[in-house]
This record gives sequence, C-alpha cells and structure tokens, in this order.
Amino acid sequence: MLGKVVSSVGAVVVLGLLGMTVPTTVRLSQLDVGLRSSLHSTSQLVDVESAIIQNNKSLTTLMNTANSMNQTLRTTNQTTGQLEQNIALINKLNEQTLQINDSIGGQTKAGAAHLASIAASLHQLDGSMTNLEQTLSALGGMVQQDVGNMNQMKQAVHSMNSKVPGVAG
Repeated sequence: MLGKVVSSVGAVVVLGLLGMTVPTTVRLSQLDVGLRSSLHSTSQLVDVESAIIQNNKSLTTLMNTANSMNQTLRTTNQTTGQLEQNIALINKLNEQTLQINDSIGGQTKAGAAHLASIAASLHQLDGSMTNLEQTLSALGGMVQQDVGNMNQMKQAVHSMNSKVPGVAG
C-alpha cells in the first residue's frame, strides 16, 4: 500500500508537473508566436528603413536636380527679362521711326505741293516767255521798220538840206 500511495503521490506530482508544464508550454508557444510576429515586423521595419535610406539617397539626387532646375529657371527668368527690355526698346525705336516717317511723309506731301506749285509757275512762265519772245520778235520787226524809216527820214532831210542854200548837208 505504501507503494500505491507513493505511486499515487508520484502520479499526482507528475500530473501536477504536467499540469504546470502545459500552461507554461502554452505560454511558451504564445511567446514563440509573438516572437515570430515580432521578428516578421522587425524584418518589415528593416525593409522599410532600407527603402527610406534608398529614398533619402534619391532625395539628395532629387534635391540636386531641383536646385539645378531652380538655377536654370533663374537664368531663364533673367534672359526673359532682358528680352522684355529689348522688345520695349525695339517698340520705342519703332515708334520713333514711325514718327520720323510720318514727319517725312508730311514734308514730302508739302514738298510735292511746292513742286506742283513751282511746276505750275514754270508752265505759266513758259507761256509768258513765249509771249515775250513773240513780243520781242514783233518789237525787233518794228525796230527794223523804224531803222528803215529813220534812214528814209535821214535821206529826206539830207535831200531837203541840199536844196536849201546855206544849209550844210
């Protein structure tokens, strides 16, 4: 009987130990699942950190590219400003040229009017010159007639003087 009691106590101790090890095993298994989950999460975190590091390297490249583009945009902006100034200057010069052309056009119109007036005066002068030439030609004919008449008068006076005694002839 003592053997049975010892055996029973032994069985109870074994069962007690087994009863204590089962929750421990369950707890250990839960810990194992948690650790595996934690290991998986840590692995994912390492992957994410690696991607962040790679992205940070890309961010440096991106920042360098953005700075380069910013410099290019500043240069483009300066060039555009210079172009605007040049266009404004060209517009001003074109406006001045237009004013000069308008002035020249007005002077040309006035000059053309003066030339037309001069041409009309010259045409009238031409007619007057023709009339003067005709008048001078007629006057030349009259002078020739007067010369002929004077010669006749001179001969008549000479002839009369030769008939009058004492008049030298």
